[in-house]
Amino acid sequence: MPALNEKVVVVTGGGGGLGRSHCLELARQGATLIVNDVGSTLGGDEHDAGLAETVAAEVRAAGGRAFADTTSVTDYDGIAALIERTVSELGRIDGIVNNAGVVRASNLVDMDEEDFDVVLGVHMKGTFNLIKHAAVHFHERWETGDRSGGAIVNTTSGAGLRGSPGLSYATAKAAIAAMTVSSSMQLRRFGVTVNAISPVARTRMNPATFASFDGLVDEGFDPVAPENVSPVVAYLLSDAASWLTGQVVRVDANFVRRYHPWTIASQSYQALDGRRLTVEELDDALRILYGVLPVPLYDPRNLREVPGFDV
Repeated sequence: MPALNEKVVVVTGGGGGLGRSHCLELARQGATLIVNDVGSTLGGDEHDAGLAETVAAEVRAAGGRAFADTTSVTDYDGIAALIERTVSELGRIDGIVNNAGVVRASNLVDMDEEDFDVVLGVHMKGTFNLIKHAAVHFHERWETGDRSGGAIVNTTSGAGLRGSPGLSYATAKAAIAAMTVSSSMQLRRFGVTVNAISPVARTRMNPATFASFDGLVDEGFDPVAPENVSPVVAYLLSDAASWLTGQVVRVDANFVRRYHPWTIASQSYQALDGRRLTVEELDDALRILYGVLPVPLYDPRNLREVPGFDV
């Protein structure tokens, strides 16, 4: 039986790139799809509303079941209506894939307020809107005694997890990773998993980044093809992945890796004699902790290893 047999899944940004690839794979796994895409340019302008229907038609031509939707993910009430409409017409929603995204100027000198707001609006608020309104449905279903749960897959990026000069994009993607972890803590009591992928794939957002891979396809395997990522999304939406939540999975060619969240290093510096730190001693202490200065052979300033923990 296909991994997603009879599940209803909403995929945002489903009209191209990773989103299209996800839709085709999820359909192969038996899902009924809502292909959501406003059809905007890379910067979020000039809508081509036909993109969602093109992918939905492609799914149907391959024997799957799909419906097109052109609601903007930034439209809070519109997304609420999309969820309600899907539940009314199809009976339920089982999964959400938050994939929609745009890119605009991120250089602090060149960008303006609108550039920042548009990027965070699509990536961050758009992800929130889908999680929020899907959560209402999952909660209501749980209250009726339906314990079938659900799954949400978000899309973050190494740009947000490791930092990037692309300020607005990196900021939004870091926020999505945090939103993934936090929302998973709330929704697990309704049997809902929330995870994120950090994909390495050639899309319209990064054609120059992976141009060097174009001539390196090995016996038909393209290491940066969007199709490499989609089986991971399908798995995370399946019942088999119900044990996994609050995680970020890096998908790179035919590798999967686990991202660790921010952690506190085990090495620390502590002021002696129960006093507070002084500005003067912090200069050496922080230089040692960050590897600028070597650790002394013996340390009268109480530099030591302590168990790492997060707060």
